[in-house]
Amino acid sequence: MTRFIIMKNLLINEKECITEVFELKDGSGTIKIIGDKTDSAIFLNGEMIHFTYLREYDTIQRYQIAQNIDLLAKPIDSKLQDLLKNGNLSGDPLSIQFKEILKFLENGKYYLILGCLHNEIDSVKMSEQDEGFQEIESYGGIVEVIETQSFKDQKLIAKYKKNIINGMNPIVILLMTNNSDNIFILDGHHKYEAYVELKKKPKCLIINRIESEKIDQNTGKLFLQRCNKEYWKYYNRYIEKIDTVQGVDLPREVAIEIIQEMCLLGANNPEKLYYLYMKYGTAIEYIFRKTPSMWTLIFQEQKSFDEVMGYLNSPKDSSIML
Repeated sequence: MTRFIIMKNLLINEKECITEVFELKDGSGTIKIIGDKTDSAIFLNGEMIHFTYLREYDTIQRYQIAQNIDLLAKPIDSKLQDLLKNGNLSGDPLSIQFKEILKFLENGKYYLILGCLHNEIDSVKMSEQDEGFQEIESYGGIVEVIETQSFKDQKLIAKYKKNIINGMNPIVILLMTNNSDNIFILDGHHKYEAYVELKKKPKCLIINRIESEKIDQNTGKLFLQRCNKEYWKYYNRYIEKIDTVQGVDLPREVAIEIIQEMCLLGANNPEKLYYLYMKYGTAIEYIFRKTPSMWTLIFQEQKSFDEVMGYLNSPKDSSIML
């Protein structure tokens, strides 16, 4: 069954987990998550506030456009507070014990898993920025949980560390869609940090949305356009992700424009080359893959744009194939 796949990379001992499948029918829809294995979006009160996608090309990168979420800024009852802070479970089903958390979600079927994560699993951190969307880029080839809140109170982390040392097991709330590579901290950033600093296995409730909407290409583009006026880099990465999946070649005129910029910036300058990679991403890799001699012409022989174009228009060897 696909819902068990997430446990193989995340949880220490599947046999020690408590699980439950249930259907939420009275959720407020304050928090909604959609997506598939590589793309995820979180909505707060109907507005998209977090969009994450993975792009694989030689390596796997995770790109995020996100705002802070503070779900439990609202008052919660003392029983739930005790459960989250100390990990004091009752014999009731998970859907009953965590009802005050689950009520924030959109109606639908969920798979609940309570267990301990591997203690080497780190988190993708947000920068301390109060307002607006922020851009986050990280390596996506390892299992990590994704933060949705940037502010950290070191005194609170120290308090949780003391509680953990004294035998308590505070619970972190994670949210994901079925079989996704994107797992979000919905609540418990300070608790998670305390576990990590102590190199202890974090105790977590994973809320797994069994059936969710997929993010189609047009929706993904709209998310990126809507959330940040300086979204161009992440938008380009998303287009490249689509093109890579679809096998679309880079138009020759676009490749020539990039080659011209490479020649104008000059050779043997790592900062400038990094700038080009940030701007054009896999388009540069595509050019070097299609024309292996291009690197030699521009960055070793330092040919001018006109000289490079001469090679392209009248190839002198089989490695000029653009």
